[in-house]
Amino acid sequence: MEDQDVSTVLEDQDRDLELSNEDDARFERLEKLLEARFANDRFREEQITRLHEELQSYKKDLLARVTHPLIHGLIRLHDDLTRATEALQERPPEEQTPERWRRAMEGFGDDLLLLLERQGVATFEHPSHTFDPHTQTAVRRDSAPDPQQVGGIAARVRPGFQQGTTVLRKERVAVFVPSENLTDQQGEPNS
Repeated sequence: MEDQDVSTVLEDQDRDLELSNEDDARFERLEKLLEARFANDRFREEQITRLHEELQSYKKDLLARVTHPLIHGLIRLHDDLTRATEALQERPPEEQTPERWRRAMEGFGDDLLLLLERQGVATFEHPSHTFDPHTQTAVRRDSAPDPQQVGGIAARVRPGFQQGTTVLRKERVAVFVPSENLTDQQGEPNS
């Protein structure tokens, strides 16, 4: 019986050793899988970080490239304005006429329009003589001499600006309204 007990004990030990070896092998496989998974996660994290940094750099460079021509144009305009003002101030007072100043200011307005055109911005006037709230803003109301003119354009005050099909600023206009709409409740004319 002792041989059988020893044999059973040895078999149990062998089985335990096999199970232990199998457990060790499983743990080794699990450890390798986890290491591979962690390495993969680190790689992905590094890729995301690198891509984020590249995107931020690209956005920064893009903004600089887009604004560079506009900023250069504004600097040139500043220089021209300063130079013209200094030149006009050096003239005797009798030569500093309103007409000379008006021409100088018109020149700067033209320069600004050129700068805007280089950025793809154009002025526009709505082709219709009837007020259109989608492309126009009424900045003044004028009495309509004829009831047929109510809702029509009395005057074009400032042009609108658009970039492609996007309206950046609506055209500023004066609109004809019935003359009774130009007085408030106290009978005073509206302005």
